[in-house]
Amino acid sequence: MLGHWWTEGTQFTFSWKDGKLEGRAAGQPKQIPPAIFERLTADLYRTVSGREAGEHLRLTRGDDGKVVRMNWATYRVTRDQQTF
Repeated sequence: MLGHWWTEGTQFTFSWKDGKLEGRAAGQPKQIPPAIFERLTADLYRTVSGREAGEHLRLTRGDDGKVVRMNWATYRVTRDQQTF
């Protein structure tokens, strides 16, 4: 689930920092904090601060167990840019 993802025409980078999952929009100024997530289950996170605070991030896995899609605040999040 780490790396570059797209949602609603915006690219995000998901990464681990200080033991927490973060999501930062491409080009987002460093002084604006990223979205921070807390893990609720293996495939469900809640945004605790930043963009979409309070909303869920749901992971969808392929047959091999890798994350193939996410939904953040119900919006589709994909590895490549798609129309919405």
